[in-house]
Amino acid sequence: MEEFFRVLPISIIVYLLMSSGGVLRLFADQLRYEMMVPVTSTSVVLTLFLFGTVNQLKIGVSIVAILCISIYLIAFINLVKGMIRNGIDDLKERLQLLFSPCAGLLFVFMIVMTYANVGKQAAEWDDFSHWATVVKHMTFYNTLGYDQNYSYVYFKTYPPAMALFQYLVQRIVLWWNPEVGFSEWHLFFAYQMFAASFLMPFLGILNFKRPYAWICSAFLFALINIVHPSPLSSLLIDPFLGMVSGAGLAMVFLGELKPHPVYRVSILLTISIIVLTKDAGMLFAILIMLSFIAMGWQTLDMKSIKSVCGSLILPVLAVALPKGLWAIGLWMNDAQEVFSKIDFLSLIKVILGQEESYRKEIALSFIRKSVQPYTFVTFFGRSLPVLLLFAVLLGMAYFMCVMYGRSVLGKKKAFYTIFFEMCVCVLSFSFGLLLVYMYKLTPEEGRVLHSYERYMSILVYQLVFFDMLAAVALTERFGAWGAAMTALLVGFSICTGTAGATLRYCTRVPVWYANELRKQYTSFFEYVEEKTSEDSVIYFVSQGNDGYEFWCARFCLMPRTVNPFSLKEHTWTIGIPKDANDRLTMRLTADEWREMLQKCDYVALFRLNDLFYENFSGLFEDPGAIAEQSLYRVDQNTQQLVLLN
Repeated sequence: MEEFFRVLPISIIVYLLMSSGGVLRLFADQLRYEMMVPVTSTSVVLTLFLFGTVNQLKIGVSIVAILCISIYLIAFINLVKGMIRNGIDDLKERLQLLFSPCAGLLFVFMIVMTYANVGKQAAEWDDFSHWATVVKHMTFYNTLGYDQNYSYVYFKTYPPAMALFQYLVQRIVLWWNPEVGFSEWHLFFAYQMFAASFLMPFLGILNFKRPYAWICSAFLFALINIVHPSPLSSLLIDPFLGMVSGAGLAMVFLGELKPHPVYRVSILLTISIIVLTKDAGMLFAILIMLSFIAMGWQTLDMKSIKSVCGSLILPVLAVALPKGLWAIGLWMNDAQEVFSKIDFLSLIKVILGQEESYRKEIALSFIRKSVQPYTFVTFFGRSLPVLLLFAVLLGMAYFMCVMYGRSVLGKKKAFYTIFFEMCVCVLSFSFGLLLVYMYKLTPEEGRVLHSYERYMSILVYQLVFFDMLAAVALTERFGAWGAAMTALLVGFSICTGTAGATLRYCTRVPVWYANELRKQYTSFFEYVEEKTSEDSVIYFVSQGNDGYEFWCARFCLMPRTVNPFSLKEHTWTIGIPKDANDRLTMRLTADEWREMLQKCDYVALFRLNDLFYENFSGLFEDPGAIAEQSLYRVDQNTQQLVLLN
């Protein structure tokens, strides 16, 4: 608990930053707190993105801080002036506008997230290979991950929306306590706070004078736990993409129930964030863009510049501008895609049955997988196949479109059009995922449909969050739905295991689990850090494994450079492969390794096997002292490896 209270001020600062847009309600009563939270968080990320494209991330943080502080200062001055002019009653009235139930809910959620995450370390493979590594790079060098001057980020083409928000939180941490360096648990805290901001507009329409509103709010916040289905509460971006895509589409519906310019602004900003979240987000961003246009099409006046801009040009720019700026940045930094390209000629041959290759095998496996149980929703111990799950979720979406069509005059066809677009999105995403397995991943990964559940979860989460949030928006439209909405959320929580995940989250089980995994590496990495300088180049060896220790070392030892060579090969496990089945080992002789070590200062041996002793013992000053978890200095004069004590 001591650590919790020590870091709580940082969490409160993040909360105040996200609430700064809501403070504007003191100046305009129509700007409700809950409407402004996603506008604020997305605006902050997009501001940092713009500064990041010109390599001025740190200045971007300063601009954001100045704007937020200015809002609070101006609000305070106006409160004092109002109190002097109209008395204490004016102050009470204005503060009541600010301290809404939603502001309290977000504050409580912030407290829970701080307690549930404090002290947590990154521990999953993908955390090390990108999602945690890119933020650490940005924190140390204040540049986007595609910067060609640094080699820490392997997947340089991955868009940076979430990383930018996490980077902002890291800058706040360093401002509060410069000695921290880098706070891993704040990666998870920032992820969850950013996700929570997109729920706020839907909570804001609930009547908190009725008990069901509080129950619904609690379960909606709990749904964020399905964004972290693994026991580690990972930093994977896929579930977040699905959640925000669903929330953005539901926001289009909510904006029709409660027309207000801020809803339109929030939708446009959300579209841009989705584009910058992941490459696959383009499909969902286009879906929301088309839905936005469909809603305004009937009232579109082609002779009015304002109407054309608001209903047609701006949604297109919300997709095109961030995508264009990101593409320009990748081109200027010569960031190369690490995956293969799609061969459409080969695809046509596979479809026509003219190509008998592993790709045809992958296509058949993908089709079979769609009718097998998918462990997302479980009814009485039984899981639904993917096709049936999509049918259920799309059926709920159709029901939402019908209900909204009856509620919003003159927009019935528009809502049906959006449902049609959702069906096209499901088909397009599924076919696109098949192409990824057939052409972008390795044949081995394609054959086993590597991470099928994770990739498919993007689409599942998008439909789930759309259905749930669209239903929440209808509860106040039809007052008798409060109990039904509560029952739906409770039932969904049970069927998806969200209730159990929330309990584990609040009792810090993921923290314990992640930190236990990291224990076996901590002491050795701390020893390497003690013996080496930050500008050191280290060759890390971990023989005969899939590379988890290597990616962990790259992350933990940053800013030290680990294995400054092409990562398309397994540079961490080296030697002469014993047989054709040994696909992990990079073929390397002692002379070739000696030449590579001319670019290195140290060699860190973490895990060894007989293959290493047989091939490389001659390079060590004392071959008899070779041991696991030991560090050696590369003597460039003798070209030998000298053990460090």
